[in-house]
Amino acid sequence: MSNPVPASTASAVRSVLVTGHGGFSGLHCVEFLAGLSPRPRIVGLGRAADRTGLVDAEYVGPIADRDLLLRALRDAQPEVVIHLAGALPPAPAAELWADNVGGAFHLLDAVQLCCPAARVLVVGSAAEYGPTGRQAVDERHASQPVSEYGRSKLAQTLLCQSLSAERGLCVVVARAFNLFGPGMAANTVVGAACSQLAAGTPLDALRLGRLDSFRDFLDIRDAVALYWQLALRGEPGAVYNVCSGRARQVGDVIDVLLGLHGALPGRDQARARFVSSDDVDYSCGDPGKLAALLGGLALRDFEVSLRETLDSFGAFVPASERMLAGAMASA
Repeated sequence: MSNPVPASTASAVRSVLVTGHGGFSGLHCVEFLAGLSPRPRIVGLGRAADRTGLVDAEYVGPIADRDLLLRALRDAQPEVVIHLAGALPPAPAAELWADNVGGAFHLLDAVQLCCPAARVLVVGSAAEYGPTGRQAVDERHASQPVSEYGRSKLAQTLLCQSLSAERGLCVVVARAFNLFGPGMAANTVVGAACSQLAAGTPLDALRLGRLDSFRDFLDIRDAVALYWQLALRGEPGAVYNVCSGRARQVGDVIDVLLGLHGALPGRDQARARFVSSDDVDYSCGDPGKLAALLGGLALRDFEVSLRETLDSFGAFVPASERMLAGAMASA
């Protein structure tokens, strides 16, 4: 199989195509790529336009638009493709399957036509595993997804592995766990907490969903850096967990956020939303395969990442400043 990118260096990468470049992960991926030296040309493709000002060329539209996709690939002539585009809950099932499975097929089919030697990194999801019991799972663990999203992402992974083997494409799958960070949406528990705290929502009115479950949280900035390494060095057809390897109870994470915001821990006052039947109690990945490939993992401090995420919502006020403001108000 052709591999134009030496595993030890990114200097051979002159051009990168990023799908979903205007989304949460895409924004951070583009910023990461723009900080590389030498800096590759960055071409974006997706429904949302660039928000960074760092994309060199962009093609705005759905990945199912074959003409648009072919134009983007022919323009970019990328050595690396990073596929972030896709549908997320609560999108309807038809959209999840069309965007996640259909989108991956459209992309890889076009890559074979335009740039068959490119290395392609496709982002999967921990939802592919389904219930795992209280253990950190590695990539050999059986996948039994219980959500429509998880099923669509598992089908995406299987498609990528099949096309990688059958068509001689270099496709690597990054199975990402719970990502968070500055600029995230409010439709996840961390984003919902930050958004409501920024809006001044009283503790007894916070709506945060299930607090007793455990999740493996990873800063999006760590994730995109790992995506890049996998794009360069991952084994074709292989799946790699992109995770921290540590399970954190959601309620404990909320307590940290409340403390950073200057509020006393008060998760018991938060109202739980309806919990869907496809929610799992425990989700944690084993990053051993990834760490072995890279020679170890160096991740950001979790509390610092939470602080920066909260700050991005305009919600972070240092406790010392809150105390000073309170003292001045009562003087």
